[in-house]
Amino acid sequence: MSKKLIVGFSRPKAFFEPFSWLIRLVQWTSYSHAYVRFYLESTNQWIVLQASGLKVNMVTWEHFRQIEVIAKEFEFDITDRKNSKIISWSFNKLGLPYNLLSVFGIGLILLFKTFGIKIGNPFSGKGSLFCSELADIVVSEFLGAHINELPYDVTPKDLFTYLEKYHKLNE
Repeated sequence: MSKKLIVGFSRPKAFFEPFSWLIRLVQWTSYSHAYVRFYLESTNQWIVLQASGLKVNMVTWEHFRQIEVIAKEFEFDITDRKNSKIISWSFNKLGLPYNLLSVFGIGLILLFKTFGIKIGNPFSGKGSLFCSELADIVVSEFLGAHINELPYDVTPKDLFTYLEKYHKLNE
């Protein structure tokens, strides 16, 4: 039996979210956040895995929809075995700190890019993650779809653009 893995993009429903405003302004998108969603049979619920609130965490889909505006989701069929691996991997990442410095590093990458200079993220770090990095790792590790960037250099817009192309090619 096949399972579903969903990679989604959202923004907060709350009005005063300056970090989200900045990401949406710089990226010129309607979303500022990337997440992964999977069905957890033991709880009979859809669960959202995300790097948010200064750490990697999980919330129920019901709760997530109450606080986020969903911009778009990409759905993937996965095997039971991959689903189990994703769930296990997800639980092992819970509590890791949010890599705020890497987000600042992405800002530097984008700034230098406007001048035609390509740099890597000077603040990438092991043991911490940010939202699009987390989602990109899941896409790369478990779906075998590799973006041509390092995970800690991937913005939500990079991941969204890649998944849009990937989905069109695999329809």
